Amino acid sequence: MKNIIIYAMDTMADWEYAYLTTEVVGAESVHPGRFRVLFAGATATPVRTLGGLSITPETTVAEVDLDSAAALVLPGGQTWGEGHDEVLSLAKRAVEAGVPLGAICGATFGIARAGLLDAIPHTSNDPSFLEQSGYSGSSLYEFREAVTAGGVTTASGLRPVPFTAEILVAAGVLPAGYANAWRELNASPTLANYEEYVRQSKAFAAATRRGHP
Repeated sequence: MKNIIIYAMDTMADWEYAYLTTEVVGAESVHPGRFRVLFAGATATPVRTLGGLSITPETTVAEVDLDSAAALVLPGGQTWGEGHDEVLSLAKRAVEAGVPLGAICGATFGIARAGLLDAIPHTSNDPSFLEQSGYSGSSLYEFREAVTAGGVTTASGLRPVPFTAEILVAAGVLPAGYANAWRELNASPTLANYEEYVRQSKAFAAATRRGHP
């Protein structure tokens, strides 16, 4: 079983990771034993999310084993302007090891500070937001809902669904067709999009029964 590691920190934005946890559990209900969500904190001390929820990390950043990781996800929060050195170091090692890295909203500022966006296409809340980090990748900024390049997925904090869809595919939780159908249905709940989502859902279930999710 592979771990979807979510960094747990005070002020972490609830809506930016909640879609991911829900979709991973949903995929596991269809084809169990592949993935689980694992919250990792700087320490094992409970953190308080932006929505006031208390989350107790199941492990620490120092204890994370990248060999068993399917993805490392950094939610946004109000403290990415400085610090978080240990998880940013882990993020660098994840990229080097080929483990998909996701950063959304404020976390894009953190990985920009760490130099992880200097040489790859990316997005965030706004170009001027990232420029304050002092990074050198501003020419590669793209005005898109979510961008995956060089093993790194970035997104605005206002686009958690596209961000989640990209992570689900990068980590291997869902096939691209299914993840994209879910993304399109959330963007526009038309009958055609619903029917495509149902078709992709049934295909995913049938594929898992054959042993090929």
